[in-house]
Amino acid sequence: MQRTEAMRFMPRGFIYKLRVMHKIIFSSLVFMLTFSLQLNAEVLFDEGKSAWVICLPSDADPTLKYAAEELQTALFKASGAVLEIIHQAPVHAGHTIYIGTPDSLPEIQSKRDVLKLDNISAGEVAVYTLNDNLYLAGNSSRAALYAVYTFLQNIVGVHWIWAGDTGEFIPKLRKLELPDLALNRKGAFEYRGFHLVVNHWTPELETWMACNFINVVRSEPETRHAIPGRQKKGFHIMFSGHNVTLPATLFLEDPELFALNDGKRTCDAGQLCLSNPRVKELISSDIRTQLLENPEVEIMSLFPSDNLAFCQCGPCTRVSRSTKWFDFFKAVAASLKDEFPNVGFSSIAYQSYLEPPTTDLSGVKFVEYCQYDHSLVHPYGSPNEANRVSLDRISKWQKKKIPLGIYGYDFDLFYVGKRDHIYLPIYRRIQDQVKKCRDLGMISLIPEVPNWDGSARDIYQQNRLSVYLYAQLMWDPDQKLEDLMEGYNQLAFGIAAPHIRQVQEAMMACWEKSPIEI
Repeated sequence: MQRTEAMRFMPRGFIYKLRVMHKIIFSSLVFMLTFSLQLNAEVLFDEGKSAWVICLPSDADPTLKYAAEELQTALFKASGAVLEIIHQAPVHAGHTIYIGTPDSLPEIQSKRDVLKLDNISAGEVAVYTLNDNLYLAGNSSRAALYAVYTFLQNIVGVHWIWAGDTGEFIPKLRKLELPDLALNRKGAFEYRGFHLVVNHWTPELETWMACNFINVVRSEPETRHAIPGRQKKGFHIMFSGHNVTLPATLFLEDPELFALNDGKRTCDAGQLCLSNPRVKELISSDIRTQLLENPEVEIMSLFPSDNLAFCQCGPCTRVSRSTKWFDFFKAVAASLKDEFPNVGFSSIAYQSYLEPPTTDLSGVKFVEYCQYDHSLVHPYGSPNEANRVSLDRISKWQKKKIPLGIYGYDFDLFYVGKRDHIYLPIYRRIQDQVKKCRDLGMISLIPEVPNWDGSARDIYQQNRLSVYLYAQLMWDPDQKLEDLMEGYNQLAFGIAAPHIRQVQEAMMACWEKSPIEI
């Protein structure tokens, strides 16, 4: 209280009492305001009880139903409260969690502008509190699922740091008051995925991947049984593999279908004569059958056998191997595009077809550049020779003016067999690479990773922090690496976390000082 002119003529004791009264009144107002805010704060659950319900569209698809179940299950594990899932808006507004899209729920459509769902990006995620309700929404069912995971991770404190039950960490909470929320998120890459090494289907790992915003996984006809579960978890269905092959039994019938090597036709390596018109017809027919039998496929990625035994006949060697391959790929894709207009056709730049071709590749979904030529020791983009060569090739590909992605090789280059594997302290290199790929405008980032199950399990176990960081950073490359590692270590190691962090730092320092290029 400032001393006014009138106060000069007041007794000092009286002035003191005025000052005390002023403080009391001010403190009372602060208390009343705080109490009022507390009374108005929306409590999601308290002492195992909740007045909230989860609202889905009446015709919710499997992904939205899965999103609601994931939210219901996690909140129950955290609080003991069971939130009912309903399929129409309640009569009395308020205390409702809306999960869906503007096209599936009128309650979300009416708030589209406020939720900043602009109908442009199918990956846009919105987490908002409005009018005593919670909106977990997106422009697609997949995005709505990620809105649920964003809420659970950022607000409830749920984390899935590795595959399986032991990697799930859900805090036990007595009470949760909802803060004012206005979050919009979008993944840094349109397609964020893992190509699983050895086993191409593991439900536990794929569940973990979905929780960490991974939205594509390699599928193939042999794993078609997994497609419904993958769709439910928000995965794009992408058939991918060294699938441009023909049965060896055809060799006896027509050896001209197969590659000419050392002056003779052979089917031993599985390579084909890409100049033979019948090869294109047979491969197109095979891919057509796969698409008819698997109408869920969104992306069909084609590439030949995994070796260098390419055909050496005159027509096949008249142009570069890269141009010969991509000419063939474009012809197959063109023969199927009219019948399957909703399927995107993609391929990889790899081995002898790593360099950009002269082929017109306009209209392809994307080409994945196989990035086994960069350094895992030096920062991507540094003046290191390996990185310079890699980035120069990518720059040439960018001149093709087509969508590009990265097919990563950070783990399986070190996987030889059941016992030959090493711990890879490449945490800083992962973030550096993800940021660089984002800055280069890549639309996809899909590294090969060791599977959680099977013969690659040990290398996954040794490098599961790296896999976790990869998933998190593909969603948001600007997250602080130190925070992600500290959060992981606290959950995984508890009071030993600071000591583990010291070990990790020491291992990273040794790795990054390696005199040998890796």
